[in-house]
Amino acid sequence: MLKPRLMSIVEDIGVTGKLEIVYDIGTDHALLPIMLIKNGFCKKVVATDIKSGPLKKAAVNTARYGVEDCVILCMGDGFEAIPEFETGSYVIISGVGGILLTEILDKGSDKAQKAGAIALQPMNNAPYLRQWLNCNGYYVKYEKLAVESRRIYNLLFCEYVGHSEHYSASDYIVGKRFANCPEDIFEMYISKIMHKLKKEADGKAKSKNK
Repeated sequence: MLKPRLMSIVEDIGVTGKLEIVYDIGTDHALLPIMLIKNGFCKKVVATDIKSGPLKKAAVNTARYGVEDCVILCMGDGFEAIPEFETGSYVIISGVGGILLTEILDKGSDKAQKAGAIALQPMNNAPYLRQWLNCNGYYVKYEKLAVESRRIYNLLFCEYVGHSEHYSASDYIVGKRFANCPEDIFEMYISKIMHKLKKEADGKAKSKNK
């Protein structure tokens, strides 16, 4: 069973309809590609990882579930691991920090900008990621929140449009638009943001008084 943050991506692809190909950058053990193929959400997944260890486990898993012919495993850094990129395809990058996400998109901009949809799941620094996306021509269509062990994860679903839109400071911190977000989870999310901002403000106040 996939974790909630990855299931949110599966749900988005399910709404999109059956895809020809999905690129899963940083696939780890290929659990997400296996889920996509087994449920008929796409015909093929190109799954990449920068380390050989996870890819060896991914190879074992894809064979175990009988999808090794539909999941192509590639080792390499970000988009550089993808030999041929099909324009208009769906790209997933999850489980890494927000700053690293921007670096991956920047280095692979020639391919990222040709994607039909990009799902991003930052482990941290979501405000930084939102600002970078907006300043670099990526439009965040909507966000989702996923809860795992009382930790809240952001998922951003975006596409390259080549221009920015108006964002306020609070939009960068919180997010501009959300979809299918239960009220209790959103309240928990806002509460955690407020707690973090207060902690940062108290820290700055203490340093000034030293």
